[in-house]
Amino acid sequence: VRKRHVRKRNVRKTMTILDSLTPQIANNSFVTLTCAQPHCVTPPLRVHMHQGHLLFENAAAGGHLRISAKGAVDYAGGRGPWARFDAWPDAAGESVCLKCVGHGERGTDVYLAAPDDGRLGAAQHPVYFKLLPAAPPSAAGAADALPPPPPASLTAEQRAAFVADGF
Repeated sequence: VRKRHVRKRNVRKTMTILDSLTPQIANNSFVTLTCAQPHCVTPPLRVHMHQGHLLFENAAAGGHLRISAKGAVDYAGGRGPWARFDAWPDAAGESVCLKCVGHGERGTDVYLAAPDDGRLGAAQHPVYFKLLPAAPPSAAGAADALPPPPPASLTAEQRAAFVADGF
């Protein structure tokens, strides 16, 4: 029974943090995580609420953002504790640090970070990210799609060859 109350509090806490940061970000919406130092931007990620924690799904990679038990950061997570994060806002309420639930269950604080190479990593100290609204990957890719090929017209001779040869 006690766990149920904790989960409800976590859900309320996480929803309040998301609401205070960016009211336009809701469950199942897309965001990018950006970190200014060093410059790091994730692909569009779908935000999910799960047991009072945040999950960030990368549809293109087919998994969720996670910090593995060994500290590697990738998009191969499921919905387990390594892929769930608690969000803690900064003093201004504009950014959040994302603390891995799986490591917390093992008694260590591990946060999502952006090492010097600009890629995502893990750190023992909080690193703050902005959650910015993003377009879904399909909508983002549609703008870059090639135009359809121009219509081709066949001559009578080409049509006859096509009918006769079958290709």
